[in-house]
Parts: sequence; C-alpha cells; structure tokens
Amino acid sequence: MKRSIILLNEEAKGKMSGYVVLANFRYMNLCTKAEPASLLCITVELEGVEYNLEDVADVANPQPDQLALFPKDKSPELEFAICKGIKTSHPEFDVDVKKLESDENDGNEPMNYILLTMPEVDKPRHDVLIEAVDSLCDECTGKLDFVFQDYTQKITLKLAGASKEELDEAKDELQSLHDKHKEMLD
Repeated sequence: MKRSIILLNEEAKGKMSGYVVLANFRYMNLCTKAEPASLLCITVELEGVEYNLEDVADVANPQPDQLALFPKDKSPELEFAICKGIKTSHPEFDVDVKKLESDENDGNEPMNYILLTMPEVDKPRHDVLIEAVDSLCDECTGKLDFVFQDYTQKITLKLAGASKEELDEAKDELQSLHDKHKEMLD
C-alpha cells in the first residue's frame, strides 16, 4: 500500500514539474532581453522540409538585446526561410540581414548573418508582458491545483480503510509537493 502511495506522489510530482518547466519556457519567450532559448520554438521550412532552427543556423549573443544567427549555408533561400520562421514565431523581433566584415571573417568570402534585436520595453509593451506573465502563471497554477485535487482523490481511494494518520501523512506529502511547485512557479 505504501509503495503505491509513493508512486502516486511521484507521478503527481512529474506532472507538476512538467507544468512548471513549460511555464518557465513560455516566460523565456516573452523577451525583454536576448534569450537564446526563445529560438527553440522556431522552425524553418526549406523546399517543403521543416527544420529546427538549430539545424540550419548557429546562434551568438553579441549584445544583451541582440542575437546573431549564422546560417550553416550561404543560400539566400535559407536566409529568407530563417527570417520567415523568426517572424512567424516572434513578430516582435527586429530582423536585419547583415554582412560579416571580411576582417572578422578571416579573409574568406563575405557572408551574411541575421541580427535579431529585441524590442524596447516601453510602457505599453511592459503592460502586455505583465499581463502575459500573469496569464501564464494563472494557467499553470490552475493545472497544479487540478493535479493536487486529482491525486488527493486517488490517494484517498487508495488508502480507503487505512488509518487517519496514514491518510494525513500521504496528503501532507502531496501538499508539500504542490507548495514546492507553486513556489518554483512564483
């Protein structure tokens, strides 16, 4: 009986952790500075095939508010596809195609790179970002609360006929998991 309660709590912990990690990933996509993780959601379609951005470009972080993308091949089609993928996922980024100066390029043929600049956080953008963070937090809190309620019921059913102390101990452990994940989210 005790083993099944431990397994239920571990299952609940896994779900809660997943929701908190997802919320944090979503927070990273609300860019106030250049966050390379915000590029993970970008896909690039080239000749009918979809690629992850990291498969077709390397990323650098030259300034706190900029990311530089270096396409792995010099074709204009790839540059265009990368820019399109960026604008699809992050229309708020300023996207500029720049030439890498020859002295920075070891005398090789000049190559293009894509410079992404994060928008300034003015009052309207600040308000939108705060609203988005609140919304993401509320969504995750709702999911954490649902998992807590769901697993409280499962534990109660599993411990039907057990002592009140055993039931309270199992519920307290689940409550502790919920509180820990809520704290991580906050």
